Amino acid sequence: MCPSNENKTECTDNTHAEDDNHSNCLVAWPPKIKKPSRPPKVEGSHRFIVFMASGAYSGLSPFAPGTVGTAAAIPLYLILANLSKASYLISTLVVIIVGIWVAGRGEKISETKDPSWIVIDEIAGFLVTMAFVPFTFSKPWTIVAGFLLFRFFDIVKPYPVRLIERRMPGGLGIVLDDVAAGIYANIFLHLLWWSGLMPS
Repeated sequence: MCPSNENKTECTDNTHAEDDNHSNCLVAWPPKIKKPSRPPKVEGSHRFIVFMASGAYSGLSPFAPGTVGTAAAIPLYLILANLSKASYLISTLVVIIVGIWVAGRGEKISETKDPSWIVIDEIAGFLVTMAFVPFTFSKPWTIVAGFLLFRFFDIVKPYPVRLIERRMPGGLGIVLDDVAAGIYANIFLHLLWWSGLMPS
């Protein structure tokens, strides 16, 4: 049963399955939490957490911080792209592990679930996207395609990306859903490359 007229903005999850009987419900419950675009003022070691979690402050962008954070991952990728496959994989795993920790700490500092200024997850997801994809500086198309594919899957969140985001707590949920989106993007990027659809 839907809430009374005094509180029509709330519905239970079950109302979606019985739309005919719940026409008075205006907004699904629970509502989406508004994510702050900036972290609170911090001191001491918390500054390091904010610096890392925000991707060297790229996540403080007032416009599309997730996209800006992904773009901030490109210089790091260009450095790691020259490494061996094993070294690239180890480096990416380090970013993921560190990202889970700083994202969890950043969430506690912000006192908000998955605040938008935390973009270390986008950085980790982009590195996963670009894993083992052939790249040369004279042919940067893979970076452009990887960027677009990762942002697509990070926004659309196909199964199980959204499930990971919702079910896993703290830094695990913040980072691992982007890692899953990166895996989707990586598969499609490899398919584009080996099918010959990528510009040569």
